[in-house]
This record gives sequence, C-alpha cells and structure tokens, in this order.
Amino acid sequence: MKKILLLFLLLFILSSKEFANQIHIVQFNTVKQKNNDKNYIIEGFVYDSTAKVGIPSASVFLKGHLNKNCITNSNGHFKLLLPLKYSKKNFILVSACVGYKEEKVKVINKGTATNKNLVFILYAAKYDLDEVVQTCCMN
Repeated sequence: MKKILLLFLLLFILSSKEFANQIHIVQFNTVKQKNNDKNYIIEGFVYDSTAKVGIPSASVFLKGHLNKNCITNSNGHFKLLLPLKYSKKNFILVSACVGYKEEKVKVINKGTATNKNLVFILYAAKYDLDEVVQTCCMN
C-alpha cells in the first residue's frame, strides 16, 4: 500500500508543471565510515521533464561548495553525503547536466525526517545562435 501511495505521489509531482522549489526536510540518516565520522545523507532522483525518466550522470552539489557533490547513476538516483552539521542547517542543493537548465532546491531542516527522497526535475535548455563567424587563414 505504501509503495502504491508513493508511486501516485511521484507521478503527481512529475506531472505538475510548477514543481515546488522548497522541501521541508530531507531524509536524515547517520552512517559510520572508517574514521567513525557521521554524515548527513540526502538521496533522491533527477528526472527529465518531458520523458519522465531518470537522467544518468547528472551532478548534484551543495551550492557554494563544489567539493560536496555526487553524480547520479544510470537510473537518475543519487546519494549525497554531507557533514553532520548540515542536518541542522538550511541550505541549497543544485542539480545540473549538459543540455539541461540548472535546478535549485532549498532544503529546510525542521528536526524530524519524513521525506525519503528528494526529486529534481530538469528542463531541456534551449540555445539559439545569433550569428556565426567563420575565419580563414592562408599561408
């Protein structure tokens, strides 16, 4: 029943033209690594707006900190590990991929974890050329 409800929720989000740019809490987990540091884990998906499929190799990063990043897998799923101090802060995550417009999501931490996945929907970028300049060199 939970899976069906989550599926309908995901389809609703993907079908809506205006996707909200505020998430009121992202999943809060702690993971022990080899050096016993704890991390704040954010995971989710990056989707194409027209095809409604995951975008592989899209980057997800913390705005202003390019060293805190990850890349989506072949299904568009990502898992971003941040220092534990971010579990108590509000911050902005950015998703970008070649051929798509950059999407920003503001994460507001309120203290209880309810959402398990963060969803980015990327729209195709449209580039128009104004003019083309051709140069020729002769020896």
